[in-house]
Amino acid sequence: MANVSFKKCHALIGENGCGKTTILEAINLATSSGYSHITEHDFNNADEGDLEITVFFDKPFLCKIPDGYTTQDILCQSVVFSAHRRKQAAGGKALSDPFVTEKYAVPILYNSKDEFHDIDLESLSSKIPDKILKTEQGYESPRKTSGSAFRFTQQRLSLQNELINYSNVFYFDRERESEASTGFNTLLSKIIKDLNWRYRNKWTQVDIVQKWNEFYQQVIDTVIDPKNDRIMRPLGEKLQKIVSIKCDNLELSLLDLEQPFLKSFFSLRDGSNQIDQKNLGSGISILLAYFLLEIISNLSKGEIVFLIDEPELHLHPQLQSRLFAEFQKSLSQIIYTTQSDCFISIADWMSISRFGRDFKNTPETARLNEDLEGKKVSEHLDEIKTFHQHKAIFFREDNQIFFASKCLIVEGPAEKYGVPVLANKLNKDLCDVTIISANGKSKIPYYQLLCKSFGIPYFTVVDLDGMKKDASDNKRPCSWIMDNALAVFDKSFEEELGVSRTAEHKVSKVLMKIDEMAIDKITETIKKNIESIVQWCKE
Repeated sequence: MANVSFKKCHALIGENGCGKTTILEAINLATSSGYSHITEHDFNNADEGDLEITVFFDKPFLCKIPDGYTTQDILCQSVVFSAHRRKQAAGGKALSDPFVTEKYAVPILYNSKDEFHDIDLESLSSKIPDKILKTEQGYESPRKTSGSAFRFTQQRLSLQNELINYSNVFYFDRERESEASTGFNTLLSKIIKDLNWRYRNKWTQVDIVQKWNEFYQQVIDTVIDPKNDRIMRPLGEKLQKIVSIKCDNLELSLLDLEQPFLKSFFSLRDGSNQIDQKNLGSGISILLAYFLLEIISNLSKGEIVFLIDEPELHLHPQLQSRLFAEFQKSLSQIIYTTQSDCFISIADWMSISRFGRDFKNTPETARLNEDLEGKKVSEHLDEIKTFHQHKAIFFREDNQIFFASKCLIVEGPAEKYGVPVLANKLNKDLCDVTIISANGKSKIPYYQLLCKSFGIPYFTVVDLDGMKKDASDNKRPCSWIMDNALAVFDKSFEEELGVSRTAEHKVSKVLMKIDEMAIDKITETIKKNIESIVQWCKE
């Protein structure tokens, strides 16, 4: 069982196959009102007999249950989707659906409307029941008019009822580019139906026919000499002769007069030159589909929730950053999976959920509540935004730490470059480790904090600068380590390579020294530290 709470703009990250997309599909499955097709592949464990998804909303909504000639307004704040395998054919029928599914809203239970302090009941309805109680058979509430008992089961709370203030949930899977094209149930096809309805609702046949005749004649005159019609007239005459119906008004039509938008498509037009949406490039086409849905959905009533699977697909990094900025400004809630460091912000750490191979997500509440130097871990994380550490300490490239399976935190660029190169010279493999340069020993704890909070295994490399581990400059980076995963250089990595701390162009000299260093010149301290890192990687 997994529980995930979502912020307004929330990223789901983690390795492939850890369940990120499944979370989006689960939300979409539970919140949509239509029929949901379930197969064996929807069960993670082949032996499991039941599947249940519950989605909670920040704000309540009304489910209007039919009650004779009227309805009862039931206050709800969550929905449930459940499925279980059918043990026998329904009613003895063959070829019945192998799964029984239910999708319903869940009432808020209360003894008096006075219990609601944070809910604006007037904005929903002033006619909700005075109370809703749970019974053995389902639920019970007094009717609005007579006060008699109104009893109902969860089946009566179907999402196909009229729902007031219910969140509109839109799911963008990886094939979302098609939403801006015509096709079965795509967004553009729905818009086209609406436009055709509006057009047909307002047209007058006489005006349309007159305008169409003028337009058609202008177009057809460019390809056919009206004085010598060698195609349409002979074609009509032959057809009329065979089928005995009047065909002198036969034309090669350019559009459906009653549904003029039927063959519509998005294009960028320059004069008579049209670039179809599909030819604009995958990235632009996907953006067109997203913004189209955003604009249309914002015109509808109620809260909006977007579910987007990997919004970075086919987008240049600069466009990714711009789209992420749009996400952050959006009035809608956006929940998305991503493998791109352009779509997360360290400052908004609460808006990131990291999933592991065990399908657990971090940061976990227990870890956030741990004491660390007199403060909760969560309080240390809050300081990132409070003290603008996401601008003064962390670089955007540091976002890769969230995508690491294991993280090696080093003091500077010399170690970041040198450790894997020297390990390679020693025939040691560190390819599965993400190496992060803290750009200064005092900054190492900030990266340790992120790893600790998000359950990322990390190993720390520290220069002691000739001091003890418990010296003021060394105490925090040496004490914030994980499971004794620490390697130290008594003085510094540079001096271990034979480069003076005061040498001119120190970094470039260090990198040259590393490239030129023979195996027999690698010191025992470097070998020992690399070996300890390699052993940690194997654990």
